[in-house]
Amino acid sequence: MISMESMAQKYEELIPIYEKYKNIMNNSSEEDFKNKTFIENTNELYFHNFVNLTQNLTINELFDLSIPFEYSNQFNNKTLYSIDVKVTGIRLNKNKSINFIELEDRHPIESAKFDTNIKFRNKCFTFFNQMVNKWREYQLNVREISITIHQNNNWFPKTIYFKEFISFTIHSPNIMPHNLGYNNFREFTPGQWYDLYYNRHKTILLKPPFITNCMDYYMDGKQEYKLRSDCINLCINNEFSNKCLHLNTKYNELNNKSIDYIHTTYMLWRKEIFIGNNLTKLFIRNETMDTCFYENIDRIETECQLRCRPECVNHFYSYDIKTYNDITKYSDKTYNYSEDETYFYITHNQMPDQITEHIPEMTFISFAANFGGLLGMWLGLSALAIMTFVLNSYLD
Repeated sequence: MISMESMAQKYEELIPIYEKYKNIMNNSSEEDFKNKTFIENTNELYFHNFVNLTQNLTINELFDLSIPFEYSNQFNNKTLYSIDVKVTGIRLNKNKSINFIELEDRHPIESAKFDTNIKFRNKCFTFFNQMVNKWREYQLNVREISITIHQNNNWFPKTIYFKEFISFTIHSPNIMPHNLGYNNFREFTPGQWYDLYYNRHKTILLKPPFITNCMDYYMDGKQEYKLRSDCINLCINNEFSNKCLHLNTKYNELNNKSIDYIHTTYMLWRKEIFIGNNLTKLFIRNETMDTCFYENIDRIETECQLRCRPECVNHFYSYDIKTYNDITKYSDKTYNYSEDETYFYITHNQMPDQITEHIPEMTFISFAANFGGLLGMWLGLSALAIMTFVLNSYLD
């Protein structure tokens, strides 16, 4: 998650170490990157000299020092992006006309997972999310999505890049996953090409007083939480503090009422939550708190999932994956594929999308019609019975 280049720009004492590291990278062969000793020494240089310095930084500082989305080419100052995402498809315009369109998102939503182990902290970029107002206006029949993830040695050694996994998911545009768990994300080996074939299942729930108890989250800030994931994360963080924080004897020494702490967990925190907040820090769990955390986290998360109402409209995606391992052999005159990059090509499969919509078992109009019909029938029968009784009495 932490960028060595950003760290060297912030801390002057790291510049000589960073320059030495770049010299090593520039003079290393492909065989060096397969050497166990070289890998261990390079990784240790990154974690010991750069990552360990971030222990007492605020959340805002950690985001600022993390892997950037946008950066400049050191040779020509050209703007580059750590992830290139391109979507092509047919757009339905407001006047009901259609046209072919290509879209790129250059302002993704940034979030991060702050694990207790600093080696397992992750940076996440979310594209085409409706948190960004302009994407709410698009009605698009997607034809294909192409994604290229770039690795840059100025951020961290590629010995780490090939050792770890890339977490990836496709989710509804009106939500954000609240954690990096296996239910939300799939893991992919870097340096390969993946074809993904997806289909979608859309659900539309009924608002209260129906038992689905859903709600529409207003991303423009008209209510307490912009997203359900914000509600869940803050709920878990607060409940964990109430249950376990007192077990850390160091907390009384560190406690400063002007500083808030978020706990190191698997949750994904949006950068926007901390904008303008230069005080919030990470609270590192000790062994006693770890025990308390694992004893209570399932119960706490279940309670928070129930407390934070689900979205009324959601999209669920399932997809099949085809993997190409040796991508360099696909290079041609138009594009030179590199093992330092990871590629995703995403298209819809042949299965139709599904929509599940909850509707009342009986609407008011149906109720009124049925009631009126039954009432008319029984009144008619009653009138007939009265007339029969009168006629019989008269004849008798």
